[in-house]
Amino acid sequence: MKRMLVGALLVAVTNVAGAQESVMGGGKPSVFHLVPYAGYMVYGDHFETTGGVEFSNDNSWIVGAQAGFDLSRNFSLVGNFGWSKTNWEFEQGGTEVATSDVGIWVYDANLQFRAPFIQGSTAFSPFLQAGAGALKFSVDDNDFESDGATNVAFNVGLGADMQVGGIGLRIMAKDYMSSFDWDELDDVDEIEDPTISHNWALTVGLKFGF
Repeated sequence: MKRMLVGALLVAVTNVAGAQESVMGGGKPSVFHLVPYAGYMVYGDHFETTGGVEFSNDNSWIVGAQAGFDLSRNFSLVGNFGWSKTNWEFEQGGTEVATSDVGIWVYDANLQFRAPFIQGSTAFSPFLQAGAGALKFSVDDNDFESDGATNVAFNVGLGADMQVGGIGLRIMAKDYMSSFDWDELDDVDEIEDPTISHNWALTVGLKFGF
């Protein structure tokens, strides 16, 4: 009886492993993955003046890519780089005024935990990402090296990977939490201490495994 149970367990483990490998493509599990993505960025309030004027950015599109290295079936190291073109925005009493363009570069490193569910050639893997990086505000919106401000940003994201055969899709919502700081504004008395702004990236991408 014990031999039968052990034998059945080994068969089940082999079938699950085989299913996982077939989902990853070609019978060989992927170790590295690349996810180019596009989506929408919802910006929080960076600070408020003593007169009640809130300072933020217009919500706008974002494009970028994530690259990940799988440490195990459940854990990965993930790097991210994205870019959004938007405007400065001032709001007071429900009235909004948008000013000049600004480019916002997002880059960060994360630890990802995922819990894959595999059925035949289909896989569904919800995941959690958490890490740290920066938001760089660029005066010349197309030039990463231009003058601006770089603020530390911690982030946490929830999402899911869906794999059907060799095609992968990633959806994710990620919160970049940052305290806005710009040297040129340090001596402006009317500006209250910056608060923690929550800047949400809502993205969809294609996942390629290697």
